[in-house]
Amino acid sequence: MYFFSLFLKYSHFFYLPSLSGSKKYKSFVTFLDYEGLIRSERSERYLPQIQSGRLGAALRHAKKNVPFWKEKKFESAKLENFPVIGKQEIKKDFEKFISIGISSSDYFEDVTSGTSGIPLSFLSDKRFLLRRSVMHKRGNSWAGFAEADKTFRVLRREIPGLEGLGTFYKFSDKETLIKDKDGLYNILSSSDFALYSFSSFLTSFAELVEKDDVTVSLKAIVSTGEKLTPFYKELCKKVFRCDVFDSYSMREFGRIAQECGEHNGMHINSEMFLIEVIGIGGERIEDGREGRIVITSFDNYVMPFIRYDTGDIGRIIRERCGCGRILPRIFLSGRASDTIRLRDGKKIHPSELYKIFNRRFKEVKQFQIVQRTITNIEVNIIPTEIFRSEEKEKIQREIRTELKENVYITVNIVDKLDLTPGGKIPVFVSELTD
Repeated sequence: MYFFSLFLKYSHFFYLPSLSGSKKYKSFVTFLDYEGLIRSERSERYLPQIQSGRLGAALRHAKKNVPFWKEKKFESAKLENFPVIGKQEIKKDFEKFISIGISSSDYFEDVTSGTSGIPLSFLSDKRFLLRRSVMHKRGNSWAGFAEADKTFRVLRREIPGLEGLGTFYKFSDKETLIKDKDGLYNILSSSDFALYSFSSFLTSFAELVEKDDVTVSLKAIVSTGEKLTPFYKELCKKVFRCDVFDSYSMREFGRIAQECGEHNGMHINSEMFLIEVIGIGGERIEDGREGRIVITSFDNYVMPFIRYDTGDIGRIIRERCGCGRILPRIFLSGRASDTIRLRDGKKIHPSELYKIFNRRFKEVKQFQIVQRTITNIEVNIIPTEIFRSEEKEKIQREIRTELKENVYITVNIVDKLDLTPGGKIPVFVSELTD
C-alpha cells in the first residue's frame, strides 16, 4: 500500500504529462490509479496522508499561479486562508481564476447545466481527463460491477473523459425515447449492463419496460442528478431486477460521491476532493449537521476550484461504513437556494416537507412543490392507481402543520412534470421575486 499511497499523493506529476504520453503510459497510470484507490478507501493510515498531500499541492499551485488567489497575498497556502467562492465571483473575474502560463492545449471549455439558474462557463484540465475513467470504474465497483466496457450511459450530453467507455445514448425527451425504445430493449437485453443516467430517464424508461412487459435485466443502476423518489427506486429495482445506487456528480468535477451496497450515504472520492460543510457565516459545521456543501478539487491545475460553493445542502459523517470503506459519506438535502418564504419573514427549506410524500411512496410516484406567492403553494402529484382523493386534504393539512402558518395550498393531480433544459425535474420551484 505504501507504493500506491505515494503514487496517489503525487499523482498530479504523473497525470500532467499524460497528454503527450503513449498509450502504454496512459494505461500504466490509470492501472496504478485504480489499484491505489481500491486500497486507499480502506486504509485509515494512508487515506488522510493522500488527501493532505494532494490538497497541499493544489493550494500551493493556486497561491503561486492563479491571479485571484495571488492578489490575496496569503502568508501561507492553508485552506482556511482561502475564502469561499461561488459562481458569481468566478463569472465576475473569470480571467483571474485561470492559472498563468497555461497553454490552450492543456484545457477545454465547458459549461454547467444551469440548474441553479446561473450556467457557468469554466476551463477543465485535459491532463486529468484520464482520471475520470478511473473514477467511473471505481463507482461501478461500489455497485458490484467493475467492467467499464459494459456500461450504458444515458445523458443529455457526453461527459468529457468517458468517451469510448461502454455505450452512450443521448436522452432528449420522452417522445424520442418512445421511438427508440425497441432498440434500447435489444441492446440492454444482450448483455449485463450497468446503467448510468439521470432519474428523469430512469423513471420514463422503467414505466415503458413495465407497460410493454419486456425483460430488461441489468447488473446495476447508478442514478445521478435529482434523487429518485422512493416509488421510482422500487419500480426500477422491480423491472430491471437489480439494485439502484444514488450518486453525486457535477459538470465541474465529474463523479464526486456514490452509494455502496449499504445504501447509507454516498462515499466521497476523498483522494480527488475535500468537501466541507459550512454555515451561513462561512464557519465550518461539525460532522452530522447540515450546511452548505463546499468543494475543493485536486484535479484542475488550469482553473483550480478552491472552496467552491456548490449551492447544495447536506451533511457528512465519517464513521466506517458497514462495507468496510473509511471514505466519508455525504447526504444531500437539496439546493441552498430552495426556500419557502412565509409572511412573518420565516424561511423554511422545502426538504422539511419531503417526508410527507416519501412516506406515501406507494400512493405518490413523483411530486413537485411550487410557491406561487407568499400565501399560495401548489403541489403537483403524479399518483399511483391506489391514490385516493381524500389524500389531497390530508396532504394540505400536513403541509400547514409543518409550516406552522395558514397558507393556501392547492394539490393538483398531473400526468407529468416538466423537465428543465438540463433534463432534470426540480422538486421545488419558487416564483417569488426578491
